[in-house]
Amino acid sequence: MPIHTVVDIHTGVVVHTLQGTLEIQEAFQAFDSQFDLPDYQPGMPAVWGFRQADVNGLSADEVRKYAQHTKEYHQAHGTHYKIAIVMDQQLLYGFARMFEMAAVREAKDFCIFENIEDARAWFNGAQINQLCPAIKKP
Repeated sequence: MPIHTVVDIHTGVVVHTLQGTLEIQEAFQAFDSQFDLPDYQPGMPAVWGFRQADVNGLSADEVRKYAQHTKEYHQAHGTHYKIAIVMDQQLLYGFARMFEMAAVREAKDFCIFENIEDARAWFNGAQINQLCPAIKKP
């Protein structure tokens, strides 16, 4: 599966666009390589666009390992970050919730959106916790 990653310098967001069948190693590679992009700055939020992705082959354990990998990187580098998953397919919702369940334990700044506009608003501080059960305050 191709994962195209760019840094949107106008909004300060790393955008990962996925197409086709996702292999978990590709997600690890995309995550790790984003830090080498010329315009990357530590702590930049990231959008993972899954609108054209097929994640049916991923296991819950693979998703958990990926969430742990992102946590370990940011802890080691002392960076605060937000991750948004943008999806609009019902099957992806289940995948995103698996990631959310793992990520909630790993990083409180994680949310799932149906469109990139809501994700960008959240990155900019909009209070849209109703879309993010993982970060609701009790």
